[in-house]
Amino acid sequence: MKKAIILLFLSTVFFTPFLKAQDVNIAWSEKQLYSNKADGFFDYFIGSNSKFIYAKFHNLAIKRSKADRKMKIVAFDKETMQKAGEVGLIGFKENAKYVSKFDKLVYYKAILLEDIIYVFWTKDVKNKQELWVESFDSQLKLLTPIKKVYELNSDSKSKKRSSLFVMGNRKSDERIIIGGELSGNKDDDIRIEYKLLNKDFSFANSGQVSLPITVAGKSFGLSSDYEFGDDGNLHVESIVTISKEDAKGMSKGENRRYPIFSVIDPASGKIKSHAFKFDKKNIFSMGYKVSGKVMKVYGFFCDLDKDPKGRATHGIMYATLNNETFDVENINFVYFTKSLLDRLFAEDKGDKKKSAVVRSKKRKEKDDEELASDYVIETVQSLDDDNVVLLCSRMRNYTTRTCDSKGNCYTNYYCNKHNVTAFKLAKDGSMLWASNLDRNITYNGWDVFDIKAIHSDNKIYVSYGGGPTIKSKKERKAEAAKAKAQKVSEYFQYAVFDYNTGEYVNKVHSVNANNMKPEDRKVVTNVSVIDNEFVTYSMTIRPNKVPLLVGCGMGIGGAVIETVGFLGTQNYGLVLGGGCISTVGLGVFFAPFYIGNLKHGSGYMGKITPIK
Repeated sequence: MKKAIILLFLSTVFFTPFLKAQDVNIAWSEKQLYSNKADGFFDYFIGSNSKFIYAKFHNLAIKRSKADRKMKIVAFDKETMQKAGEVGLIGFKENAKYVSKFDKLVYYKAILLEDIIYVFWTKDVKNKQELWVESFDSQLKLLTPIKKVYELNSDSKSKKRSSLFVMGNRKSDERIIIGGELSGNKDDDIRIEYKLLNKDFSFANSGQVSLPITVAGKSFGLSSDYEFGDDGNLHVESIVTISKEDAKGMSKGENRRYPIFSVIDPASGKIKSHAFKFDKKNIFSMGYKVSGKVMKVYGFFCDLDKDPKGRATHGIMYATLNNETFDVENINFVYFTKSLLDRLFAEDKGDKKKSAVVRSKKRKEKDDEELASDYVIETVQSLDDDNVVLLCSRMRNYTTRTCDSKGNCYTNYYCNKHNVTAFKLAKDGSMLWASNLDRNITYNGWDVFDIKAIHSDNKIYVSYGGGPTIKSKKERKAEAAKAKAQKVSEYFQYAVFDYNTGEYVNKVHSVNANNMKPEDRKVVTNVSVIDNEFVTYSMTIRPNKVPLLVGCGMGIGGAVIETVGFLGTQNYGLVLGGGCISTVGLGVFFAPFYIGNLKHGSGYMGKITPIK
């Protein structure tokens, strides 16, 4: 009886079924109508400041180059999500006088600070990449017209071509840093150039520095990941691959790739780098987070003494770097234990290390202290300077091959996701808690990272795809019937983790009221995180109404066909030999060639916030 009570308690705390009690609210914008002839279609969210959330709109087209022939940025009030301003970037009357300056320019990115929005464009000229910029105020009124501010040159014979980067940070004195990696040849040090951009497009500071890596071979992009941190420093993550020659003395299962983290002070040009390569250990799924005055570095690791093949996951590496001294303060390797994993996967043994059914005692002991090798760290939450919560999942990419009756074969790419597993680590390397939420979903495509998280009042709100894995046949049938009766996409599914204890509960937010008209119903199909807030959109795209074609014309010159459709009445002249025609059918022949022009849509912007 006592055991049954304990199991009931555990299932209630850690595997609570979906609850309809809601502690989030979704604020939707007014309904918007989309078409290529008007403002275009929603593309993606750009970012936000304290008052507005901004989104990019463009044409609906198959190719990005055609879609971005017409672009607009739209601002939405951060509280109500109502439309608060807009500006046409290209393809609209308001910027027609600058059209010559936009020749061959390609939209690069927008960076949003509190009172200024910078929009960057690039232009590729022979062996040279130019960077152009224009700026707007927070309500999207033009401040400074577009201007060329920077260029990178490449030697046509170089193995590595130069490549741009542009970053900004509101918390770092509202600064913008531009620059890029310079061109070079094999075995040359990779050098970067940077400049701090002023509001008037002049430069406050500039410099060059060498990264602790060299050119390995032919390259057209950036060699490393860059972040302009809240601390005002430039943080760089580089991956080093040991050559086959140098790897001859390594252990059989030792990984030939390892990361180097560098911190650069743009004011002085000072750089300090740390290689995260350890004896008898492989590091997987590594990343970092700049938080206050420290840089937190983390990743799964394999202990080669436990698994000489170097594939198993034995624990988590957690280190902190001081952003003022650039020194590593501590490096800790937190090993998984049997008791921890038994508690974590009490209802699902398959999420621990899998091996052969028949196992030796020694093999079983090792498996009991290992995670499955397909675990990845997706996102990180840190509510204080010392601790970090890693949100992880199991990810398996695979393909299938299908062929039609004519022998045409296609490869389909899929990504299967299991679990939302959370680990909270302290600065001293101790594991404070671990929790596991079971789920299962398969996406089209590879490497789908679907865990999104925000925090509020010592709670972590986690959005994820897929429902809990249901064990019994009876439960599967009941859930399938429920899903068929209700449109799952009309619900926002999330979990709330307690930052102090790790306990969580699954929840579902009903997006639409029961009496809402079908044309006004919304769905949550994609969730993004901007400045610790969930943002989403609901968009429906439909083909234009089928026009009715009727007409009659007499005479030698030709006939006139009148099309009647929802866009109005238009006349088209056709050269005919004479006579009378009457036609009812599709008017596709008379429509523009761009497929986006054959469609229209409607949509809503939404913000999901915890109820306090």
